Amino acid sequence: MSTDDRRQRVEDACAALLAAGQPITFDDVDTRAGLGRATLYRNSDLRAVVDEHRARGREAHTFTGLIIEIAHWQLTLRQPPCQTDPISRITGPARVAPGHGAGCEG
Repeated sequence: MSTDDRRQRVEDACAALLAAGQPITFDDVDTRAGLGRATLYRNSDLRAVVDEHRARGREAHTFTGLIIEIAHWQLTLRQPPCQTDPISRITGPARVAPGHGAGCEG
């Protein structure tokens, strides 16, 4: 089984657990993915997939998690693109309302 196959199986197992409203545990992921728990712990890429889904699962259903995500997107969308950005070179500098971004640093 290739690394990509293992990763996809872990992704699918995590998604199924989230969809079912179940907590994501290494035991449940290894059962659904058909991989050993030791494989999930020892392979840093697979462990990162499980950890990321666990974090998303905890944050996605909390009011605080939603507030943090909204704040992140608000900040991201307010920042003008850097002048080194390929799109900026073609279209010119972004026009930003006063107080909404200080431009690029670097």
